[in-house]
Amino acid sequence: MVVKTLSTYILIGILVISTGCQSNPSEQAVRDAFHGFIKAIQAGDGAALYRMSPKELKDKIDTLYVDLSNLVEQVKREYPKAEVAAMLEGLAADLIKECDGGKDLLVALLDFSAVQRGQQVAHGLEIDDLWAGDFNASVSTRAGETFTLLLEDGAWRCNSLLVQLDKNPSLRTLRGNMKTVSTNLEAWKQATRETTDLSKPAGAFNIIAKAVRRGARVKVYELLNETSIKQLNNGAELVQKLQRAVEKKFSRIANRQAFLKKHGLLWIEKVRGSKALFAGLWDSGLFKEQLPLLKEVTIRGVRMKADQTAVLTVATGDGEHRFSFSHLPNGQ
Repeated sequence: MVVKTLSTYILIGILVISTGCQSNPSEQAVRDAFHGFIKAIQAGDGAALYRMSPKELKDKIDTLYVDLSNLVEQVKREYPKAEVAAMLEGLAADLIKECDGGKDLLVALLDFSAVQRGQQVAHGLEIDDLWAGDFNASVSTRAGETFTLLLEDGAWRCNSLLVQLDKNPSLRTLRGNMKTVSTNLEAWKQATRETTDLSKPAGAFNIIAKAVRRGARVKVYELLNETSIKQLNNGAELVQKLQRAVEKKFSRIANRQAFLKKHGLLWIEKVRGSKALFAGLWDSGLFKEQLPLLKEVTIRGVRMKADQTAVLTVATGDGEHRFSFSHLPNGQ
């Protein structure tokens, strides 16, 4: 996926001034709101602009903050490591980590460096026409710009930042990146669900790999094929013969356990069958060579054979490993 460099700023190219004409109370309230909005821009006061903006903008920027924060954390957890850095840049992660809500995000997005000043700009922003209805108002300036305002909770609020939020190219790029990441994450979740399908060798391997990482030895045992279980049964019988021989040689429990401990075999006293033998071998670390799954693994390929078996090749940090799977009559 190609990630475009994101410029995370909204440019505000307007400044301040107006006339002081007499008007009715409603029109005067609109004038005051317009003046306050422009003065906040002049002062570089992003928090004030947030307060003076309509609820729709606050809801959008608050939602953007929550969605973006959650997506950044998902990328860190679930994205391929090789792509994490580029994708975090595309999601403006450095910006979001400094914010504690939608208001902070809006303040961070605003760039007042483009605000122009001077007599000519001030003259252009003088009010040329003003209309105030019951819940909507508009202010036209001498420069030909029109500002719309909404009446909410008894206060007039300027709609300018809401319009810019929808049209700003940088935020469009950001939303495009967010959509791409969400689509990828959902696709990978679907793929993960498919690879836990026990009718597929890759699905069985995926379940085993997760069980090994969790140390869930019983789950691994349950997924061993019939040949492996037979080998473990034979091994359990040999262990039980060894137990009887040791008991015969050392009648005292303390002497017997000392002998077994010396040879690293104290665990065999618990073996009463194939599952117990598997657990003992697992706890002794004797399967580490055969199950190198505590590291990150990548499935390289699956080779199906005519005898209903399959060989799965996986790559780890120390090379490639092959695992054999048998297809059971029940489809697993």
